[in-house]
Amino acid sequence: MLAAGLKWGRTIRLKLNAAGTAVVPVAGADTVTYFQSTNRYRDIAFAPNGKEIFLSMDRSAAASAATVGSPASTVGSCLGCVIRYEFLGYNPTGISPFPSTIPTSIAIDSSTSAGCVTATAVTINDENGNNNLWVPITGPNGNIIAEIDANNNNLGNITTSFFTRTGNPVRTAFANKYLNRNVTIGVQNAPGTAVSVRLYITAKELSDMIATSGSGVIGINDVAVYKNNDACGTTMATVAAGQTVTGRYVQSTYGHAIQFSVNSFSSFYFLSSTSTLPFDLLSFTGKAVNDASKLEWVVNTQTDVLSYTVERSLDNRNFDAIATVTSKNGQGNIIYNFTDFNAGKLASTVYYRLHSNETNGIGKYTNIISINFGSILITSMYVFPNPVAEKTNVLINAIADETAQLKVVDNIGRVVYSVTVKLVKGKNNIQLDMRKLKTGLYYIDVTGKFINQKTKLIKQ
Repeated sequence: MLAAGLKWGRTIRLKLNAAGTAVVPVAGADTVTYFQSTNRYRDIAFAPNGKEIFLSMDRSAAASAATVGSPASTVGSCLGCVIRYEFLGYNPTGISPFPSTIPTSIAIDSSTSAGCVTATAVTINDENGNNNLWVPITGPNGNIIAEIDANNNNLGNITTSFFTRTGNPVRTAFANKYLNRNVTIGVQNAPGTAVSVRLYITAKELSDMIATSGSGVIGINDVAVYKNNDACGTTMATVAAGQTVTGRYVQSTYGHAIQFSVNSFSSFYFLSSTSTLPFDLLSFTGKAVNDASKLEWVVNTQTDVLSYTVERSLDNRNFDAIATVTSKNGQGNIIYNFTDFNAGKLASTVYYRLHSNETNGIGKYTNIISINFGSILITSMYVFPNPVAEKTNVLINAIADETAQLKVVDNIGRVVYSVTVKLVKGKNNIQLDMRKLKTGLYYIDVTGKFINQKTKLIKQ
C-alpha cells in the first residue's frame, strides 16, 4: 500500500553503467543522486528478489543537479510518485577483462545444506533487453553465485543450483583435489555462440585449497574451472574437462571470481589449473543381463590413454582388476563395451570402476557404478580370484538352509583341506586361505543334501 500522498509513476528497466554500482549518499543526505531527475527522492527500497528498486519522490525539486548519467533522467517530473526500477544487469562496456567494475565487498552465497541448493531463476533474452549485459545469479541468501553475459544469445529461462559444504576443506576425485563448491546451470535455449560466465568462490574456500597438501593451488591464479555433464550433486561423478579462463577477479574482502567462455551449460567445478584429467568421460553405465554385467563407457577425448582397466568390487571398498580394454583410435564420441560374465553369482550388488592406463604411467579413476542382480537364483558355485596366490572366495548360491562339507582336493585326489560349512538360502561367501598350499591344480568340492558342486582352482 502506498503512503498518503504518493501514487504509482512508471516502471523502468534499469542497467548500470561501467561503474556497476549506485552512488551511496553521504551521511545526512536524503537524495540518491544516481537516479537523478527533476525530483528529489525521499526513500529507496529494494525488493526481496534483489531485482526491483522502489523510489518515492518528494514534491520539491532537487536542490542541485547531479553529474552522473542516470536512467531516471528521462522520467521527468513525477511529484509524489513511487517509481519501480527493474534491474537487468551490468553494462558490459568498460575495462577488460571485466567490463563492469565489481565492488570488492560483494558477498558470496554459501550453504550448510547436505545437498544442492536452488538459486534464483532469471530470464535472459532480447525481449528483456539483457542478452548483452552481465546478469547476476544469486542464492537464497541474496548473495552472488554467478554472472552470465549471453553475448546476444537468447538463453531464455536460466535455472541454477549449487553445492557448498563446511567441514573437510576440499574433496578428491580422479586423484585430484577440488573445491567444496560446484555450480550447475541449465538454459532453456542452447547458445549459438560463446557465452561469458563468471563463477564466484569465497576467500575461505580458496584458503582451504591453498592449505590442502596436493591441491596444486597457492593462489587464485592457480584455480581453474572444469565442466562435465553431472547433475548437481555433492561429488564429482564423471571426469570434467578444463575450461579456458579469460580472467580472474580478486576481491579483498569476501572472495574471488573466475571468468571463462562456454558453448554449453552443465556442472562446473574448481580445480588446480595444473590438474590432469586424461580423458573426457561422457558416461559410464552398466546393467544386469541374466547373471552378467554389461558395461559401457563413452569418451570424447582420451589423451595419451593406452588402455582401460575394469575393476570390480563386492563391498564398494576393495577392488580387483578383472580385464584390460585397449583404447581405440577415432574422433568424436568413442564407445567401449565389456561383459563380466557370471557376476551375478558373486553378490546381489556388484560395483565397477575404470582406470585409465596412460603413457606417463599415472592414470586416473572414473566414478563407481553399481549393478543390482536382485534375487537371481543361481544353482552353481563360483571361485574368485582364480588363479589365487593367497586367499580366495567360494561363492555359493544355496537353494535352502543346510550344512555341507567343503573339501580342497589336489590333482591326484588327496584331500588337503576339509571344513563343515553352514549355508543359508541365497548367496554365501566362504573365504579360504591358500598360502600354505603348493603351486598347482586343485579342486573345490562342496557336497550336501541340496548341493553337489565341484570346480577347478589354480594355486600360483
